[in-house]
Amino acid sequence: MVIEIRTLQHFIAVADQLHFGRASRQLGIGQPALSKSVQRLEESLDAKLFDRSRRQVALTPIGQAVASRARRIVAEATELTREVDLLVGAEIGTLQIGIGPAMAESCVADAIARLAQQHPQSHLRAQIDHWVTLTASLRDRQLDLFIADASMMMEGEEYRIVPLPSERLIWFARVGHPLASAPCLTSADLLHYPLVTPRMPDWAVTWFGAADPMGTSQMDGSYATVECESYSMLKRMVSSSDCVSAAVRTTIADEIESGELAALPVDLVSGCGCVPMIPVSWATAYTDGRLLPEMQACTVSFLLRVSATP
Repeated sequence: MVIEIRTLQHFIAVADQLHFGRASRQLGIGQPALSKSVQRLEESLDAKLFDRSRRQVALTPIGQAVASRARRIVAEATELTREVDLLVGAEIGTLQIGIGPAMAESCVADAIARLAQQHPQSHLRAQIDHWVTLTASLRDRQLDLFIADASMMMEGEEYRIVPLPSERLIWFARVGHPLASAPCLTSADLLHYPLVTPRMPDWAVTWFGAADPMGTSQMDGSYATVECESYSMLKRMVSSSDCVSAAVRTTIADEIESGELAALPVDLVSGCGCVPMIPVSWATAYTDGRLLPEMQACTVSFLLRVSATP
């Protein structure tokens, strides 16, 4: 019995959509051809994969098991084609890179622009999101690598981590904000104003929790009033209101230098030592055992050089 990859792709489309019409439009083929393709697969496996009625299409228990295995087979076939292209030195290819929201405002943009210039026949796809989402995308092989906050990342069997130089986290507000003139601030002071941040890491939730033991300011497991993964939007919100946020130095350096935003003297330890910044570790992560394109190695190398420059 020989089952073609294309047949599995047809089956997966119907399994995802649970509708032959929508699946045929997604695939760009006629519905009769799609129905025949699925029927041939059922005949090859000698099993019923879908329960069909006039109103709905549902996977049978066997269909659910076949869908899970078919997705893995199609993913491996796609990866096989990709690795062969790399081994023969194919210049045309796609690099799928995930970027944490703060890193998107840093030297990563320069690195991607440089790679686009060096590999004009290639295609780079950037996904900006929280590191948890990026990790899931990496494991599902929807990304080749990602660059994000490494404070919560652990190197394991599934992926490998290449550390990048640490940056500094700075709390900031608009110039003229009531907190900007204070000699020293704590997490309790920040809680008096709306916090607008990307999804907070565990250390930040714990830090605010120490100042708010009753959890009165906590919202859905975080102290952020507005949770957003776009720093362009966050900076705009801060500059036009009394909202407060935090970012690494490179993300807000231009705004602080121009006088649009002000760094806040936040004491992140105790005793009002007024240490306004703490180190944030960054890393690039990739799936272990996966053949990586030359562009990825260039990306990591360039980032290491640029981020190490004062």
